[in-house]
Amino acid sequence: RRCDKPVLLVYVIDPRYFETSPFGVPRTGAFRAQFLLESLVDLKKNLKDLQSDLLPRSGRAEEVFPELLPRGSVLITQQEVTRDELRVDDALRRNLEEQGVSWEYCWGLTLFHKEDLPFQGDLSNMPDVFTPFKNAVAPELKCACNQIPAPYSEEIKKTETGLRIRPCFPAPARGALPLPKSIEFGDLPTALDLPCETSRAVAGWPGGEGAALRRLEDYMAGPIETYAETKNNMLDPFASTKLAPWLSNGCLSVRRVFEALRRVESTRGASASTYWLTFALLVRDFFRFMACKHGSKIFLEGGLNSKRIQWTGGDHEFRL
Repeated sequence: RRCDKPVLLVYVIDPRYFETSPFGVPRTGAFRAQFLLESLVDLKKNLKDLQSDLLPRSGRAEEVFPELLPRGSVLITQQEVTRDELRVDDALRRNLEEQGVSWEYCWGLTLFHKEDLPFQGDLSNMPDVFTPFKNAVAPELKCACNQIPAPYSEEIKKTETGLRIRPCFPAPARGALPLPKSIEFGDLPTALDLPCETSRAVAGWPGGEGAALRRLEDYMAGPIETYAETKNNMLDPFASTKLAPWLSNGCLSVRRVFEALRRVESTRGASASTYWLTFALLVRDFFRFMACKHGSKIFLEGGLNSKRIQWTGGDHEFRL
């Protein structure tokens, strides 16, 4: 939508996401921290190309934003569904209400928009098992377990789809994100500024939208053809898409992946490989919507039904 307000794009580096969990595991490890820094560098560069910029801030979000936003501002963030993020939202909302700042959510991270699902708004009637979920949101993919529906089994060009997937937003034009005055944007944090170690996981796999789009283009140009046969190979760099880090970090939209996949199907033909990749994208949606429906129950030992589990064995069995 258009508005006459300046646009201030902020990334908050919240120290809580670099703490050690109650289980003794770092919430952000060295590889993920390095990937994050590279993603921020790429984002800032892309925004500057649009005559905009990125403002990095360190601190708790509920304290950072009230200091930045004057009365009458509108804060736009992605709608979250899991406990830690919702707790931050609640604290921030209380602080913003006190100074006359309004807040709008946008839905993100999933292939299907939440409003387009064939379920009630609170997802209370959404199936808790994947196959019924898949059959409800994507009837054209309905088939027996471990089977492939037509036309995927026939490997013919699939020029149309009945899946209700919203298109990606067009890229903003230069100057479409006017900056507020009197803001010192400064430099991005470096590895020395983060409260954790950083390390590159795999050479040639940096964070950022640019690297994500190159990977997507390279994969759809050829390796997609064998995805059905190789997708469970964890070591071969082209056995599967390996797009998860970019998707998780917000560098790449899952809908852009779907659009690239649809171009393959409409020009070279639908196949077992394009079906199983579509299947994988739907699985990703399923678990996000399950988190939206059930909240913290998905993390509990007893699961959604609060089952009492009698554990047996120990470290020896775990190693086996």
